[in-house]
Amino acid sequence: MTMERAQGRTLELALAGGFVLLFLWLGTGPVADGDFFWHVHAGRQILADRALPDRDLFSFTTEQVVADQAADPRISVVLGQYWLAQLVLALVFDTGGAAAIVVLRAAVFTALLLLLYLWGRQRAPWPVSGCLTVVTAGLLLEYPSERPQLFSFLLAAVVLFLLERLRGEKRWRSGPPALCLPLLMLLWGNLHGGYLLGVGFCLLYAAGHLAGTVRTGGTEWRYLALLVLSAGTAFVNPCGADALTVFRTTDSGYLAMVYETLSPFAAFRHGDHFWPYWLALLLAAGAFVRSGRGMAREQMLVVAGVLALSLTGLRYMIFLPLSFPLFIAAYAAIPSRQAAIAALLALAAFLAAADFSAAGRFAVADRFPHGAVDFLREKFPARRLFNHYDWGGYLGFALPQSRVFIDGRGLVPAVAREYGAIKDADGYRERLRRYGVDAIVMPALGGTGGKIYPLIRALHGDDAWQLVYWDETALVLVPAADPAARAAAALDKRDIFRHVVRRIDFLLPDANRGERLVLLQTRAESQLLLGDYAGARATARAMQAIETDNRFAARLLAAPEPR
Repeated sequence: MTMERAQGRTLELALAGGFVLLFLWLGTGPVADGDFFWHVHAGRQILADRALPDRDLFSFTTEQVVADQAADPRISVVLGQYWLAQLVLALVFDTGGAAAIVVLRAAVFTALLLLLYLWGRQRAPWPVSGCLTVVTAGLLLEYPSERPQLFSFLLAAVVLFLLERLRGEKRWRSGPPALCLPLLMLLWGNLHGGYLLGVGFCLLYAAGHLAGTVRTGGTEWRYLALLVLSAGTAFVNPCGADALTVFRTTDSGYLAMVYETLSPFAAFRHGDHFWPYWLALLLAAGAFVRSGRGMAREQMLVVAGVLALSLTGLRYMIFLPLSFPLFIAAYAAIPSRQAAIAALLALAAFLAAADFSAAGRFAVADRFPHGAVDFLREKFPARRLFNHYDWGGYLGFALPQSRVFIDGRGLVPAVAREYGAIKDADGYRERLRRYGVDAIVMPALGGTGGKIYPLIRALHGDDAWQLVYWDETALVLVPAADPAARAAAALDKRDIFRHVVRRIDFLLPDANRGERLVLLQTRAESQLLLGDYAGARATARAMQAIETDNRFAARLLAAPEPR
């Protein structure tokens, strides 16, 4: 090895090692995925019962809407599809708490990046592989995922790696290496519904091989049989192929209320830009242009497939950069200096977007209603809760004696529609009565919109409901006629607007420009309702600092202060 090559190798090891350690640290943000909690809750239930659940044990609405839950394919799939991952998450959490889950997530993400870098390094110089790895890392940090999809991310890359080995090296097609693929697909099929993507990979490789050899008569039928067998083993799970049916028939109304089902284009209009995804999209498209027919059929089919899939929802964006070793060869001829500059620019963008303040927080995130849970556990321990959708998993987990209206499983689309109607104050009195709701746990503000939920505005003027708790995260209301409510201290309902002001102050640091304007307008309106005219004017000036010609701020500042 020449001195120049040795120095290059040392530089590569130093930069790659340093980035891995940096990413590992940045990956230690708090547990922030609300669905994590119902997965752990389910894993504990499976361990306790030594059986998979056949009905919903966490929300009270499912049994009121669906009498025979076992006959509903969506319910059976959601209850049984993730069983192995839920056991893993429950065991890890019960062993080391939230800190152990944070470490697990950071370790899996870091191992995934190492695999992609080393695999890409076999096909292109290290600055090229490093650049694409940084892009992938930037998008991974947008997924603070502690739920079973974590395993799908890793297994998608591992399965693609094995498929490429099987395609390129015939000696891998017999003996122990060949067994790895069906065994991995069997594992994946019992961890997460993302195994359908792995099934697609196997079948696309089979189609690519068949298309390339059928005319020449060189088809390897044993190899094709291995690919088809591997796809089939994924369906050896408690739900069989039902996940495919559910995937195709999921209610569009339910999908519309889940943010991660938005397309990247819709998210861009909302102000969430996900720069690593768009860069990966450009690189993947550019690979088709640069390499022409240089990519194998199988590679082209898979990259085109994940590219198309990624455009349909935020939850699928990550699979595009995970496929970069398949198209990295298109950029292998880029001069080292240019590749190094591109890698440094990608690293600079990654560092600028990274949230260093979240690193090293081996705990549950502050976004969940911890204070409200402590209050309910002490004062109202067993309730039927109408809850914020994103908090359903956490509330069911933290308050096992209570049951929630809805959680992130979205088991019954009809319940999701009922949730939306109540949230919008559409016949909320009759609906809450029909479902026997005896406590409401909600934030005042609606999602990313920054507006007060119509339900909260309605409850502010509804004497049938009593405010008993509030902080910057959540409000708790109970029926005023409830004997337990009479024993609790009734709070001034104007505290709802104090909650709004404090919650907006909590949300503002992470809001984009458009969201900040909406949040600030809502804060000013709440301050006016509280009689805080000086505060409202200060908020209006903050709005003008963002948008100088903001009409709402101008009207507020021009209006005389009431006496």
